[in-house]
Amino acid sequence: DDTVMVDVHRWMGFVSGDGINIAYQELMGSKRANWAMLMGTPVTAEQALEWGMVNEVVPRARIYDRAWELGARIIEGGNDRRVWRRMMTEVMRKPLKTRMAEDFSGAFAAEMYGYMADPGVSHDDSALAEMWKQCGVEVPEW
Repeated sequence: DDTVMVDVHRWMGFVSGDGINIAYQELMGSKRANWAMLMGTPVTAEQALEWGMVNEVVPRARIYDRAWELGARIIEGGNDRRVWRRMMTEVMRKPLKTRMAEDFSGAFAAEMYGYMADPGVSHDDSALAEMWKQCGVEVPEW
């Protein structure tokens, strides 16, 4: 419930081309994803739920308990449902795998070109500290 996602590329001077662009566009829709990547805006857990990026939000203290509950539901039927579970994962992954296969190489090439062409691109942690500050997010001590 206290999770905040930010595409760090904008803050470090990179093109968002290493796959986060595909995941964001697939999960948020192109309009919201493009805005979030271009502006470097944070996405809270509640926004992610509202936008359909996640199915539920739970308190941090319940994460593992909830994961075990969901795992138990998925495994219902034991070995009799093993083929169903395996085939369902393939059906569910296909849209994202297709997007990755079609879009990744060009976007990643753009990211690497920008990295090589722009001397202002940084891996410096101070860029990340500035990102959190500008986004108005206080990073918790986990």
